[in-house]
Amino acid sequence: MILAESSLETIPEEVAGHRSVVSDARRRGLRPGEILLDRSVHHSAILGLKDGGRRGRPDIVYHVLLDVASTPLFRAGLVDLYVHTLDDAVISAARGLRPPRSYARYERLMGQLFVKGEVGEGLLKVMPFGLKGLVGRLGADRVVGFSREGRRSELEEVVKGVADKKSVFVVGGFPRGGFSKYVLDLMDGLFSISDAGLDASTVVNRLMYDIERAAGLGRDSGGSG
Repeated sequence: MILAESSLETIPEEVAGHRSVVSDARRRGLRPGEILLDRSVHHSAILGLKDGGRRGRPDIVYHVLLDVASTPLFRAGLVDLYVHTLDDAVISAARGLRPPRSYARYERLMGQLFVKGEVGEGLLKVMPFGLKGLVGRLGADRVVGFSREGRRSELEEVVKGVADKKSVFVVGGFPRGGFSKYVLDLMDGLFSISDAGLDASTVVNRLMYDIERAAGLGRDSGGSG
């Protein structure tokens, strides 16, 4: 599972001196390069950035990490999760990852990740290659993406169509728009699973559930569900 072109980054150098950033850094007692760019706090600074409409939404990654890490599929070690960012960084989420439930702790953790390269003894780690390198290393039989721009299909049928293959599923981690040509060129198929726009976490949750059904998991996995 790859959350691609995710809106996750620390404060870019070109807006490090913006008053909203300076004020936030002073309040947190951190340097700008240790803080995640967040539209809810740095909106005026983001207005001056290239592709500003797709940036400053680290909460998208937060929700997907929480959702995926709590699934029977992930806990059983049957899915690997990667986060790819807009600047082509790749973050691996190791099996056993338990993301912090507090958003403030998540922000600090991800800020440390970009500074140090890994956190939690490798539970989250920035890899030394971009998305193209990741897809090549995964050696998948099929790379499938999900977007409103794709061919309208039922998700269950998409999953069944690749159930006997080593598959990579790609979901966008940005707030609006579509995948770049760079990402689209790495896919074997692009599908739309709803006539309405869906949040990344909604797509991921539906996808994980259908994969679990195809794998026969979920019924006796324990927990409150």
